[in-house]
Amino acid sequence: MKGDYCGLNQFKPNQRTLDAINDMNGITDMSKALRGVLAAVPAFQIFAGKESYSWFSIANTAKDIYSYDWEQFHQAMKAVDKVEREQLNRIATTTAMFSMGDDYKFWKCVQNAL
Repeated sequence: MKGDYCGLNQFKPNQRTLDAINDMNGITDMSKALRGVLAAVPAFQIFAGKESYSWFSIANTAKDIYSYDWEQFHQAMKAVDKVEREQLNRIATTTAMFSMGDDYKFWKCVQNAL
């Protein structure tokens, strides 16, 4: 069942498992970087080109913040999470298919945790 966790005592992963874990770490790192870039987009779109601190400019910036499509921003951030999870699950599933013994049990646990 999804969300269940399990433990393996004295587990020594083979090279295929270690390579897959490295791949998963790469996906996690790239997803984190993408979330960082996406988080900067609203600030750039709202504040870029604002050269004045006049009351008119401040009011216009406040209007831009209020009228920004925050729902679309939220959906974009959620999409990164969804794609990351799908990619991690793909690696776990594929690696489990080609594993045996404790490595197989490990990957089934990873799949269930995702």
